[in-house]
Amino acid sequence: MELKSDPDQFQNDREISDLMAELQSALLDLREIKSNDNEIIFLSDQVRDAITVILQRLDNVNSLPKPPDAGTLIVGSILDGLVGNFEGSRHRGLVAEAKQNALNTEFQSMLAAIDKVDASLQLLPKVAKKYSATLSDSTGRIVVDFNEAWGASGPDDWLLLQNRGETLEDCTILVQLTGAKGDIRKNVHFLKTWSTDTSMWGRYQAGKEVLGRTVEETTVTNVKKLDITIYSPQFATQIQYVYQGADKDKDIAQICKDLSFQGSYQPYKAGIIWDTQRGVQLTLNGVSLLPQ
Repeated sequence: MELKSDPDQFQNDREISDLMAELQSALLDLREIKSNDNEIIFLSDQVRDAITVILQRLDNVNSLPKPPDAGTLIVGSILDGLVGNFEGSRHRGLVAEAKQNALNTEFQSMLAAIDKVDASLQLLPKVAKKYSATLSDSTGRIVVDFNEAWGASGPDDWLLLQNRGETLEDCTILVQLTGAKGDIRKNVHFLKTWSTDTSMWGRYQAGKEVLGRTVEETTVTNVKKLDITIYSPQFATQIQYVYQGADKDKDIAQICKDLSFQGSYQPYKAGIIWDTQRGVQLTLNGVSLLPQ
């Protein structure tokens, strides 16, 4: 997973061409890896093979004919019905279903390859630990801040890591998020260079439903704590960041700093057809919604 120096660098719903270019770049980097470490060779081969599959499937998705949207199918069925072409309407639906099934096959293979990449990255800290400095205190060197999605501030959770110590090279960062119900998600980040006095942002998402399963799920609900482990040849440390309590209350208070309510009394008023009953109208200002 990526860490970026500015949260605005994260993009949503990128074009397929952009994704393919990024994957091609990663593939070239993997091909440059030269090592005698069997674990590094294994991991790089696993990720390289998975990325190759993803690129192939993305290319296939680009070239396959796309099914019409639901509105187009409905209009076509209405027109077929008007001229009595009921077989044409049935044929149109079967063709659309076949096109969608072909796309789903490519997506299923792509999702399996994405799972393979994620599983391989989860093993990276084990390898990084072998080449890392001994664990030491992070006080004054690493600053951590976390902001969980809340109300209109979502939908993503954000992690901020700031390096106040020396520049770190080949830095592997393991972030384990634990939810209030004990659910856990581990995310692995890698920084070739993490310069001194540089802040890096990580974006964690609730995921989306694709073909009956949740993909790109990199956070948990109601984050309770984060366990962060940093490995590099120059410095290594472990940090436990407790989010429930004061830190979370501070974030919610910041979101709600402009929160206000306006109320007005509505008097009874007799009408010709119906009466206007007494009541109170409340208006919420400062935030677009309050979560339950």
